[in-house]
Amino acid sequence: MVIPTAHISKEASPAVNSIRTPKLTSQEQETNLFDMKNGGGDDTSFLLSSHENERIQQTAAAITSSTNSNTRPHHPKLHPLQWWYILLTDTISDISNAITSNFQRYILLQKHPSDQDKPPSFLSRHCQHYLPFFSSSTAHSISLRKSNAPKYMFCLSCILLLSLQHVSVKLQLHESKKFDLAKEQSFGYFATTSNDKWKLKQQRVKEATRHAFPDDVLRFIDEPNAWYHNNWDPDFTCQHERKIGGSSLGDGPKWLCDPHRLAPSILYRQQHQATTTTETPESGCLIYSIGINTDGLNFEHEILDLLHKDDMNCEIHVFEPENEKFNNEMIKSSTLSIPEGSSITFHPWGIKGSTDVKDPYRFKSFQDTINLLKHNGRDIDILKVDCKMCEWNIYHDWFDVGKTGIGHIGQILVEVHGSPEHVVNDFFETLVNEQGYVIFHKEANTEFYGGNCQEYSFLKLRRDFFSSDYYNRGT
Repeated sequence: MVIPTAHISKEASPAVNSIRTPKLTSQEQETNLFDMKNGGGDDTSFLLSSHENERIQQTAAAITSSTNSNTRPHHPKLHPLQWWYILLTDTISDISNAITSNFQRYILLQKHPSDQDKPPSFLSRHCQHYLPFFSSSTAHSISLRKSNAPKYMFCLSCILLLSLQHVSVKLQLHESKKFDLAKEQSFGYFATTSNDKWKLKQQRVKEATRHAFPDDVLRFIDEPNAWYHNNWDPDFTCQHERKIGGSSLGDGPKWLCDPHRLAPSILYRQQHQATTTTETPESGCLIYSIGINTDGLNFEHEILDLLHKDDMNCEIHVFEPENEKFNNEMIKSSTLSIPEGSSITFHPWGIKGSTDVKDPYRFKSFQDTINLLKHNGRDIDILKVDCKMCEWNIYHDWFDVGKTGIGHIGQILVEVHGSPEHVVNDFFETLVNEQGYVIFHKEANTEFYGGNCQEYSFLKLRRDFFSSDYYNRGT
């Protein structure tokens, strides 16, 4: 990891031992907290205040200036041992002030929690700031030949620096481990969530109640709105979930888990696969959209806009069968909205279960589609499904790895229609209990169907997220 260094001022500075670092005001602390939450400021703004940065720059400039003139800085009549004592105490004072400042910022973060990237190790930053300082001091000690004291103090300085660097590395490793659990179990999606917060999510899933009447899960099965009211509520939370598509209101848009995490998770997957496979992996962003709603391709266009802001492109494939008057008109208006050169591709067939395909021109199975588009072995980041009852006979095909070789589907955003007695509970059992998905959103469609249709959003997590052995995993 490259650690940024402070810029050295070219101007002369006051006496080294006369410069003192003022304490941070409450306003400065709040400002630094704001920078830390929002990624503002320069590389060190949330670790060192402007006074501390100026203090370091002036100290290094003063030592460099005095070394170049071959004179002892500020105390020409002092014994070399006394001068080095002043130098070291001044250095320790600086480090103490910075440690206090850094500790204050962590306290503020605890009071105002924010799910942001973890801050870099303080010592790794501060030691790097002092490298020019020690370099200049080394040159000065060599120029003092009348006493062995500078040599001894130079050795002590080196020991101090190496000790600080050693502690810094240990702290940095400790800090990184605090985020490993969420990153590993979410396939890189929650890379900035601490282990403590992640364990709270695990505990919630572990204690979730699936059915209001566990001994009679089919109660109200003939009344879909009542059945969904009593079964399969969300058990997971995405803090910054967002409704994507058109005006984000009404029928059609889907709820996506923390869209800002999508691009970083794809980069994480690409880096991980590049280091674990011998062949160059095809691991770019891939989205399947089964069914075009009355709002056209608003969902697909908005997803692309979000990813483009993160300099990430995505391959989006849309499926809708032709040869129906309503469909043809909707398809025509939707395809006209696709600009030339767009990564959205329309396919004029629908998706049916592998045993229900009778018209291969208008419908194909999920496996046949994967094979035809040569997406074997690739992960699908988002699967959007809104195809009026087709979900009930195709969901098993989503996980038929033996035929498709598909990696895994990151998020499944689906509108379920009705509550078919023979399949509805198995649908949720398959996704949640067998395939390792959590439910992060549920919304009744009351506009057209009186709650008989429901919007569900699922997120894929690694199997050990649901294992009790990992709930007590150390940080």
